[in-house]
Amino acid sequence: MALIRTLKRTIQFLIKELLKECFFIWLAVKGRCLTGDNLAKRGWPHDPLCALCSIDMEDCHHLLVKCPYTNRVWYLLRDRINVHFDIPGRLDLSLADWWQLARTRFQTRYSKAFDTFFMLVCWLVWKERNARVFDQKFNTADLLSADIKEEVAVWRAAGIFQFCE
Repeated sequence: MALIRTLKRTIQFLIKELLKECFFIWLAVKGRCLTGDNLAKRGWPHDPLCALCSIDMEDCHHLLVKCPYTNRVWYLLRDRINVHFDIPGRLDLSLADWWQLARTRFQTRYSKAFDTFFMLVCWLVWKERNARVFDQKFNTADLLSADIKEEVAVWRAAGIFQFCE
């Protein structure tokens, strides 16, 4: 009985996380995340430079597509799943256009799994950005990609998605 309660709580937690990720992706695709550019529009205090790379001005497009840190994470993950797709920063595409292009590299039966994977990666990049801004905690791209891999394993065990080996 305790196992069933634990499993139920785990599934409820994962569903809640998935809803947060879906909402975040919706904001990101529209360029409405509370990144430096959008904080400036509101007159809120912020560091205009990207919290992940400290090279360029921070906006949703830079953070999730152009940022060298994010691209390193995608590069490491791409190698782990053994499917070749272009890294976001290598192409001059929006986040949504890159997402659509990348998912064509997967067999049809895995495209929804890639969508979930894409949302998870973007969400955890966003959480890394926030950990740096608010908690002054910094993970390397290698460590974040390892954390993402662990999170994928948890999601697979919970049946949220099945991913190709």
